[in-house]
Amino acid sequence: MSVRNQSRNFLGLAVAAFLAALSVAGWFSVSDKNAVQKQLVTNYGEIKRIDEVLTGSALLATATGDAVYQRRYDTHVAELGRVISETIVVSDQPNARALFAQINRSENLLGAFEAKALQAARQASSSNAHAPLLSAEYLHAKAGYVAEVDQIFAEICSIVDRQIMLMRLAFVGAVLAFLLTGLLALRLMSNARVESQARKSQDDQVRIMTAMIRTFMDVQNNLLNNMVYFRTKATYNLPFDDQEVSLIDREIDLAKEKLAEIAESDFAQTRDLGGIVVMVKDAPGQCDTPEYANVA
Repeated sequence: MSVRNQSRNFLGLAVAAFLAALSVAGWFSVSDKNAVQKQLVTNYGEIKRIDEVLTGSALLATATGDAVYQRRYDTHVAELGRVISETIVVSDQPNARALFAQINRSENLLGAFEAKALQAARQASSSNAHAPLLSAEYLHAKAGYVAEVDQIFAEICSIVDRQIMLMRLAFVGAVLAFLLTGLLALRLMSNARVESQARKSQDDQVRIMTAMIRTFMDVQNNLLNNMVYFRTKATYNLPFDDQEVSLIDREIDLAKEKLAEIAESDFAQTRDLGGIVVMVKDAPGQCDTPEYANVA
């Protein structure tokens, strides 16, 4: 595999790995935001519950003078502050603290009515200590408090919903990009493998053709050397002995074997011309082979 193909494959795999990591991170981010959304819904219900507990405890404490309701009221005041602080942190919104400051102001207004009634009940200065908690002003302030809680939580949940939607879109985009990059990397690797196999096949062909050319040259050189040798002897009327005749036959057989190996390879097509086997020029897989080469 060439350096260029290796670089392309490495780049494709690196991009695919990066997108895979981005997809995993996106998945966890969406999961975290879903958890935030669930926690906001839980805290919303808890704040509404605590508000009703505070109102009921204040009414019962002022109406009956029972200290149990006073203690329950005090406990839930602290609990409400804890839940609101937790909600500000969980929502992780820049304007969350400002939004919940409105709730605190409304809660403080209600608390002022409730504290006045509870103080009157403790002093036993009035048998009608719970009257402020039934006044139009208190009921109006409580209705405003409930409306503010609903509005603020709706606004924060809407922001979180948009964030989740954007994260999901980013997650889907990252997954699609990962899949496309993976397919592209696989395609590049497949192409590189095909190119490598093609180059290997070409190298094999070159080696075979080199061997064929060397064989032709060996046969040609042997025949030329023998022809020169025998022509010299014929010129001077020198006799041929049995050893020389055997040498001629052996060289002929050797040439036939070498040419037969070439003829039987994938780079040559042969034709039988009445007992003489020849190789045909421009056969498939050949590169400029001679038109005819006697084999037998």
